[in-house]
Amino acid sequence: VCSSDLSRMPRFRVDLHIHTLLSPCGELSMSPEVILRRALAAGLDAIAVCDHNTTLQTPVVVEIGRREGLAVFYGAELTTREEAHLVALLPNAETAARLQAWIDAHIVRIPNRPDKLGDQMWVDEGELIAGEVPWYLNAPLGCSAEQTAAEVVRLGGLVVPAHVDRVANSLVGQLGFLPAHLPVAALEYNHPARYEALLHTHPNLRDYTAYTASDAHYPDAIGSNPAWLYAQNLTFGELRMAMAEEGGRRIVSTSTEP
Repeated sequence: VCSSDLSRMPRFRVDLHIHTLLSPCGELSMSPEVILRRALAAGLDAIAVCDHNTTLQTPVVVEIGRREGLAVFYGAELTTREEAHLVALLPNAETAARLQAWIDAHIVRIPNRPDKLGDQMWVDEGELIAGEVPWYLNAPLGCSAEQTAAEVVRLGGLVVPAHVDRVANSLVGQLGFLPAHLPVAALEYNHPARYEALLHTHPNLRDYTAYTASDAHYPDAIGSNPAWLYAQNLTFGELRMAMAEEGGRRIVSTSTEP
């Protein structure tokens, strides 16, 4: 692809890792309406909802986003048996429902204690409580990183190791390395300087597409570490191509390209 083609590629500001109030570590203020309002105020064109081991709040965010002009991708932050976090990005509601059924069948069911571990409610468009998950969503799945990634790929999703620049709960932090055979679409990091330091000790990570995301658990964090998505439009197919760096599509941190 020549440079003139790249210069004509539309560029979108995206934050592909945002939690809602359903995540036990997410603030109760992270309702769908608040998320959409903050995302638009931050100049974002698209977000991905990635609650811990659940997709149940995402459909409401998608619907409000459709009305308000913000693209919302389905996702989840999955905790593997090694307690490593993998972001799964999914093509549609049907795939998200199938992943939800798989999560429900494999998560270690530790009873949640809201007073100790956090509330786990999801809401409807009117912000009325629609349901509550009774088991702790930050518990691990009984599946390895390899098994978890394989299921996401089988469903047509994208596997993105979350916050690889952090020690706690990152795939690199938990295992000490990134398995070469894992079907990784891209890497997510939170802080450019910390990621650059990681590249000095793990130079093989340079072989992967990498981008920033906020991993927002409270409203003010939404859009704090966005990425640029170069794509023809905000569809899952274009996102897949961007992570594979196909046809001039790509995704990069806004810190590398202001």
